[in-house]
This record gives sequence, structure tokens and C-alpha cells, in this order.
Amino acid sequence: MIVQKIDFQYMGIASALKRHRLAVPPNQREYSWKTEHVKDLFQDLSDAIRMRKHTYFLGTIVFATTARGSLEVTDGQQRLATTTVILAAIRDYYCERDETTLVQSIENDFLFNIDRTSKSKVPRLTLNLDDRDYFIKRILSQPNQPERNIEPKRESHRLIDNAANLAAKHVKNIVAQHGLKAAMETLEEWTQYLENEASVIVVIVPDAFNAFRMFETLNDRGLKTSQADLVKNYLFGEAGQDNIKEVQHTWAQMAAALETLNDEDSMMNYLRSLLIVMYGHTKESEIFDRIHEKVSTSRQAVDFTNILGDKVVDYTAIISPGHGKWNKYPVSIKKCIESINHLRVKV
Repeated sequence: MIVQKIDFQYMGIASALKRHRLAVPPNQREYSWKTEHVKDLFQDLSDAIRMRKHTYFLGTIVFATTARGSLEVTDGQQRLATTTVILAAIRDYYCERDETTLVQSIENDFLFNIDRTSKSKVPRLTLNLDDRDYFIKRILSQPNQPERNIEPKRESHRLIDNAANLAAKHVKNIVAQHGLKAAMETLEEWTQYLENEASVIVVIVPDAFNAFRMFETLNDRGLKTSQADLVKNYLFGEAGQDNIKEVQHTWAQMAAALETLNDEDSMMNYLRSLLIVMYGHTKESEIFDRIHEKVSTSRQAVDFTNILGDKVVDYTAIISPGHGKWNKYPVSIKKCIESINHLRVKV
């Protein structure tokens, strides 16, 4: 059933996995947590459990309802995926000791759901197209299954593998301090803490449009990157299957050009600047609204993405006085561009 209102739920992060079948939209960014992020989470959890804290707050997670009534992860992918990794590492420890009942409990509660139609296990958390298969084989499959030995092919795969290795090491350190019985009790304590006390506020919104609006009231790390992901996913969705490859290719080229600016806000700044030129003054909070208003068909999605690809050269040149575009102009033009950047002129 499609949610028609914004729903707030307070629960343990593992409970979010337990209660919902979640998917990261196909074209959202990949898994990106590095060693320091994963270690920080594990250490914070260890400290909270050791100090018997009744609550360890992990922030807000946003889910958007799709037309089919399923839930997509708009914000919170990294925390949910890393929580899945540590739960899978606990499951692996049980596997190695033939604790079949505990293995089934972890898998049934947090890692898999049963699709009764196909009579098969399906992941409770599915990552994007680039990470989906690797995550299933490297994290969700059991240690003795041959697909577990899959080789990483992308940077995000290497980060997932790194997180898995850190989780396995962390579990090993936990149990090394105890005898077998106490070790099992400690791992159960971890599982229950993730399910009940490592808390998040889950916000379920009717669609991606409302999810974007929700970002205006959240002050989370990676905010603008997530906003750009929503714009990208909207354009890809409107483009349709016949045009998706063309739109993906154009977006990737544009993103690569913006990356040369070494500014994490460059995508949103570019989108806003272009929208101002095309449609008049646009606030940052109105970016998604404006695109949603102007792009509502497959053809419009393709055309708008092509404009993004065409104009990105001009935008990066204005931001970068040393850009090759200015080589064919008098030196005075480059000096004017340098002055504009020196004065930090903003629209």
C-alpha cells in the first residue's frame, strides 16, 4: 500500500532491516564508507554497549515509497549497509561453529526475507545496480558458499570487502575476550543492541519528491550529494528504459567534468545556476521543484539532461580561469574570470 503521508518511526537500526524490505534506487551512489567511517561506527557501538547506554542515536533515515508500494532508501544507505555487514559477520561466526539455529535467526530476521511466490530468499537490503550482486555474494552468502570468494571489480566493491574484513576482525576481538558461552552471550547482546538501542528515526515519505523536500529540514552529512542523487534518480526514472543508457552516459560525463572543480557542492551549484539561466531566479530549496515542474516526460528528461551535458563546459570554465576554453580569447578575458572568482561572486 502506498504511503500518502509522512510517517515517522523510532526504532533500532536493525529493526528497520527486520520490518522492511529495502532497495537502494538503481542509480544512487555506491557504497562509500572508508576504514575510518566503519571503525568509528563499530567503536561507538562498543563503547555504548560497554557503558550500558540505553540509547545510541544514529540519526535519521529516509525511505521513499515507490509506485509499487515498496520502499527505496533515500538517505541512510551507508549506515544500513554497514549494519548489515556486522550482522552478517556475527552470522558467519555462528556458521563456523555450526550454530544452525542462530544462523537461521540472524538470516531470517535481518538479512533475508522469503518471497512466497518464487519460494526463494531475497535480501532485506538491496544495493544499487553496481553493488547489488557483489554485496549479495560477498556479504549475504555464507562463508562456505563458493560465490563468497567473488573478486571486487570496482572501488565500491573494495570498500564493501574492507568493511567485511573489519567486521570479521571486530567480531573476533569481541569473542577473544570471553570463553565460548560468554562469547555467544556477548554477540547476542550486540544483536539485541542493534535491534533495539542503536536507534534511528525512520521517515517514510510518499515519493522521491517529498523525500527531497524532507532534506531541507535535515542537517546530515552528505546532504547536497544526496540531493543531487535525487535529481539524478528522478531524471533517470522519467527517461524510461528506452533512453536510460543515453541519459546515464550524459550524466556521467557531466559529473566527471564537475569533479575537476574539487568542490563537493559543485553539482547542486551547477544545477541551480543553470536553472536560473533557463527559468529565472531559483533558490537552492527550489531546485527539485523546478525540475519536477519542467520535466515530466521521457523526451523532456532526455532534452534536459542533454542541456546539462552541453552547458557544463561553460560552467566549469567560469569557475576555472585556467580552463582551456579561454585559450582562444584575449588574455583580458581570463583576467576578468580571475577577478570574478577572486570576488567570489554568487548568484
